[in-house]
Amino acid sequence: MTAGSGTPMWVRALRLVSLLLGIAALIRDELRALATTLILAARREANHLPHDGTREPRPGAIATSPRR
Repeated sequence: MTAGSGTPMWVRALRLVSLLLGIAALIRDELRALATTLILAARREANHLPHDGTREPRPGAIATSPRR
């Protein structure tokens, strides 16, 4: 059944509200996924940066003398 001229106004309003809520939910989910991706990337970068100005060797890495 389509929303023709015989459809009550409150039914049309409910359909519009439902559509708008669906669009808002899709946008919210996309933003949440984007935020998660950005947070994980930032954490990954933070783990690779030296914290006190010195670089710590990776576990299992071969120790070498500093370059001159």
